[in-house]
Amino acid sequence: MRTGLRYLPWFPIAGASDEPPASDPPPPTSGARTDPPAPEDKRFTQAELDAIVRDRLDRERKKRETDDAKAREQAEADRLREQHEYQKLAEQHAARIQALEPQAAQAERYAAALTAHLDTQRKGLPAHLVELLDQMDVAAQLEWIAKHQDVIHAEPVAAGHGVPPTPRAAPAPGREQVVQEKVEALRKTGGYARF
Repeated sequence: MRTGLRYLPWFPIAGASDEPPASDPPPPTSGARTDPPAPEDKRFTQAELDAIVRDRLDRERKKRETDDAKAREQAEADRLREQHEYQKLAEQHAARIQALEPQAAQAERYAAALTAHLDTQRKGLPAHLVELLDQMDVAAQLEWIAKHQDVIHAEPVAAGHGVPPTPRAAPAPGREQVVQEKVEALRKTGGYARF
């Protein structure tokens, strides 16, 4: 039901004509814009509002459950994919380890041979050289020994010094030694008796 006046009463404006305005405006032309009719005033009962709210809540709950289920499925798929990638990497590493095992065994045999060779080279070395070599790795020890073969195989060093003696010229004979040599020479020749 509509309330209100359809027409307003006519009041003349100063300087305007005394005739009342036309009752209805002319109908709109075909190209003019028309306003939509006013919606009817619809009222809902409490039961209808409760049903609308319940339906809306049910839709939201189902949507949330669907989204949660999709998120769980995606998380599970990501976990499985990651687990598969780790398993693949583990298999690659296992294959690589298996391929490197013969080389590792060969390297161990080579290291054992080097150590045995080094032990034979170190025999007879003075203690200070052995201590020096102990501070190096095996390769450096073998290199040092090869480089210093002339020092290692030189005549044995006097005990306790660790350094070979420096060769020196014989000291000049003293007066007593010269006299002693002449006395010996005279005894051999028999000329000593004349003195």
